[in-house]
Amino acid sequence: MDDVPVLDLSGSVTRISARLRRGLETTGFVILEGHSIEPAWIERAYTAIEHFFELSEAEKLGVAAGSDGQRGFTPFGIEHARDCAAPDLKEFFHVGRDRYAANRWPAAVPELRERVFSGRGRTPGVDRASTPSEPAASAGSPGGDVLLHLPPRELLIYGLIQNRGMIVIAAGLGFAWELGFIEKIAAGAIGNSAWFQGLFRDAVGAAGVMAAMAALTVLSAAIVGLLVFARLLSMAWAFVRLHDFTVSRAGEDLRTTFGLLTRVSATIPLRRIQKLTIHESPLHRLAGRAAVRVDTAGGSKHDESKEAHRQWLAPLIPKERLDAFVDDVLPELSFGSVHWERVAPGAFRRVAKRSLIMATLVSIPFFVLLQFGGLLVFALLATWAIVYARKYVDSLGWAVTNGAVLFRSGWLWRRISIARFAKIQIVSVRETPFDRRRDMARVRVDTAGAGQASHAVHIPYLPAPRARELSAALVEQAAQTNFRW
Repeated sequence: MDDVPVLDLSGSVTRISARLRRGLETTGFVILEGHSIEPAWIERAYTAIEHFFELSEAEKLGVAAGSDGQRGFTPFGIEHARDCAAPDLKEFFHVGRDRYAANRWPAAVPELRERVFSGRGRTPGVDRASTPSEPAASAGSPGGDVLLHLPPRELLIYGLIQNRGMIVIAAGLGFAWELGFIEKIAAGAIGNSAWFQGLFRDAVGAAGVMAAMAALTVLSAAIVGLLVFARLLSMAWAFVRLHDFTVSRAGEDLRTTFGLLTRVSATIPLRRIQKLTIHESPLHRLAGRAAVRVDTAGGSKHDESKEAHRQWLAPLIPKERLDAFVDDVLPELSFGSVHWERVAPGAFRRVAKRSLIMATLVSIPFFVLLQFGGLLVFALLATWAIVYARKYVDSLGWAVTNGAVLFRSGWLWRRISIARFAKIQIVSVRETPFDRRRDMARVRVDTAGAGQASHAVHIPYLPAPRARELSAALVEQAAQTNFRW
């Protein structure tokens, strides 16, 4: 059931149609939410249907579907899939609007009509006046359809993951050190400022091993307390800075609002989004969360200097809501049904060889200092190099959908970048001497919003023929779209 898309009927027609399409293209099913139908009504429907199918075959055939439309009962072995000679192994009861065909109601189960389908003319939760260009406004968001709202609990998790408090503490410690406060505090607490400068040597020489161990215990507790304080400070910062963080969609614009003291409102035109990147750190995965950032291109059509901007669209989002959120932002993508392709099989050997060379170079000083002890260091580094190479290569993947090209990388800090065809500016194939030796190449896809620090769509370790084929396909797709800032 985790792979079945959730269709929230309280949203706009634009969101409903995008998720319905994804459901029909993948599993063939959708889970309905936001329908405003009372649970008791749903239970009555199940009970009435069960009573109908418990009837004898003759009673069910009394309301068999006729030639006036698909209404009534259809037994096993009647319907066939298109171009398939084998019959369907199903029986079903079909009802619909009376304006198209007359429904056939079984007299033996009167509750089927009287208690279940008496209100079938209405569709709870869906505003039929909404159109794809004018989404229905959600409750609590007069400016558009709410795509994401972060309650206080999510903000505290975000602060815990980001740990921005350490930046403030580091700046404070640096300032205190420059003024000499750190040494004075240490001298007052320990009674010997020289001990602070040479912790192990002076403490062991003056007071013995027990005093040194006690001092180390106090120091360790202080460090742990400092780290905990940093996390708490970061959580407080996140709560104040991102209070009531909301992403909504109004027409062709995304709007973000947040802030407890200083209220910030920003508008991101959908057509300005050049690239969307999904971030996952180890702490994100531990919390079952992810983050979404977008790269946009600024300027007007008369401005020759286009400036790239990067901003968080979703600083934190539960993983189970990620697919639907990306589809809301990029409806043409169908992110949950993306088929990822792997890099060339020889990629692992190349990455492993490079990692082992680095491990050897790092181990040389340990051989000089520790002699045979350096072998243990090299063994540890070599093992790490092999594990890293395997994990890194396994994390690499790329995909092409109807409207975008995707690239993923990283096994500790994972990134997935999505570049839309309409925003592609340059597609290039690059082959280093090492690539040519292994008949490999890499494909670079650049957009207007590709900053130096962003996770670019640069796909490495592709078989050379496949790289040229992918490049040609992307160029053709980009040429078929109209580029707009």
